[in-house]
Amino acid sequence: MTQNPATSPRPSQYHEFASRYPEFMQELAKLRLEWESRLRKLSARSRKGQHAEVRRLLRSRHLYPLFAFHALKAKGQLQRASPSSVLGLGNRFDPFNPVRDEPVTLLGHGGVGDTRRTVQDFGLRRRMHQYAVSRILRQLHPLLERQKLFNGGMPMALRAIEDAYSEGAVFACEVDFVGFYGSIQSDGLAEIMRPLPSSVTQHVLWDDELRSAGAFVVPPVSVSPAPTSEAPEGLALGSATSPVVGEVIICHLLKAARLAGVVTYADNLCVYGHSEARVEARLQRLNAALTNSPLPCASGLSVRDGGIRQLVHRERVATFGFEFAKHETIVAPPRIEDEVFPFASPRISGWGPSSAKVREYQIVVAQTATLDDLNRAISKVKNWRRAYPTWRDGDALEAEYLASLKVKRFLLARSRAHRDEAITAITEAFFADDKLRPHTDFFPEYDAELDEAVQRRLGAISKALRRRRAAVEPG
Repeated sequence: MTQNPATSPRPSQYHEFASRYPEFMQELAKLRLEWESRLRKLSARSRKGQHAEVRRLLRSRHLYPLFAFHALKAKGQLQRASPSSVLGLGNRFDPFNPVRDEPVTLLGHGGVGDTRRTVQDFGLRRRMHQYAVSRILRQLHPLLERQKLFNGGMPMALRAIEDAYSEGAVFACEVDFVGFYGSIQSDGLAEIMRPLPSSVTQHVLWDDELRSAGAFVVPPVSVSPAPTSEAPEGLALGSATSPVVGEVIICHLLKAARLAGVVTYADNLCVYGHSEARVEARLQRLNAALTNSPLPCASGLSVRDGGIRQLVHRERVATFGFEFAKHETIVAPPRIEDEVFPFASPRISGWGPSSAKVREYQIVVAQTATLDDLNRAISKVKNWRRAYPTWRDGDALEAEYLASLKVKRFLLARSRAHRDEAITAITEAFFADDKLRPHTDFFPEYDAELDEAVQRRLGAISKALRRRRAAVEPG
């Protein structure tokens, strides 16, 4: 069956490149197999053997096209690329020396208000270096199982917290590092990154050139708040190596603290225990490890916590959940079949976004929202539900937010396309949760024309559903 060109998905840049240059892609596939094989063997080598092999890997010129291709793909520049341009970029791979002819773009990024951060957008040469070095670092420095950033991600972090709760660890405290990446210092960084060559730590992980005048450019696009061109402190946000370096440092700190009862996701920690006293003791041990850390690069680190609380806490009728990394426990009441109902403890039935996370998407209530703001929010919300697979009300609330945003966009820029998308979004939200009332819940200001169109659409759909039911019912 032939797909309708108007509705079939557009091929990605990767697939378009692969279809244009199949022989070149076959060569890259061979290089990728070699690269992955040599990385796996790296872990089993002695320290001295690792040091020599890392240098060999980073000087294996025949692998450079693979690193260049990854950089082009990550930057979304495969559309205009060719085998010759990939090879040309690969010829410039050199993580042992500074990159001086490639300015770094500063972008506003993150949440709202004071949660916004400035992120560095790196060019192709630095992307090549960061890709190769980050993969090597992960093989050189195995992390603890409780560190979930590269060990199952957020789903496994949340699962570990649930497992701890089911085993009786009902008290927990969310802890996060204050300005983690910006607080890392260069002193002693090369020592704990060994056997990575010191020059690679200097020019890729720390990137001395980022501290020089004129290293950054600020795009002529209005970003609020606008980033400055000042040199950053600590590790660069936006670098592919920074998360790996951060995990290695956290691993050293957890080992120094001999800290049990903790789950980490990046610089977020959940410290749990069977009692408040046990959690408090673990928090004190963590702070002591930071204060007495022998790692000079971590000497600027400090943590803050949100206080010890129960993972699931009942107070009279209300039941409260626990927050971790902007995720909040969804609390289910005791099952009626439980013998001790209603005295049984409530259960964790899943996770949804915290109130702080939800506020990042409530741009619809902002009076100064621009069309670009709304389009960005719509794009985020479309991928929001995927981050919370066990969110009980996620489908209905995602549909509600999308409807709100698309109505706001239509009222701001009244085009036919925006009108049609708003009507469709409201209709989908209505059927996602029949308790919602489109003409009151979704409109920032009343619009009779849009309301009438929605009611016609809902009436037509309801009529079609009744006809369908009548056709399948006997008699």
